[in-house]
Amino acid sequence: MNRQERAQELGLQLEVAFSDLEADLARGYTARYLEVLAFSQRFWRYSIANTMLIAMQRPDATRCAGLKT
Repeated sequence: MNRQERAQELGLQLEVAFSDLEADLARGYTARYLEVLAFSQRFWRYSIANTMLIAMQRPDATRCAGLKT
């Protein structure tokens, strides 16, 4: 899989994750949203998309090094 295909796959995974979260909120389920907020609190310097990618790959992550590190 080349870099462009991988980027497209990750983009689709993000769309699904955001869509699922939006659907949960629309139904009144806030537990998952609170989990996302708690996770993103640990990675406040990262964009929401990068935070979601980290969460999808390693939900128990506490630290994450950037590309240059």
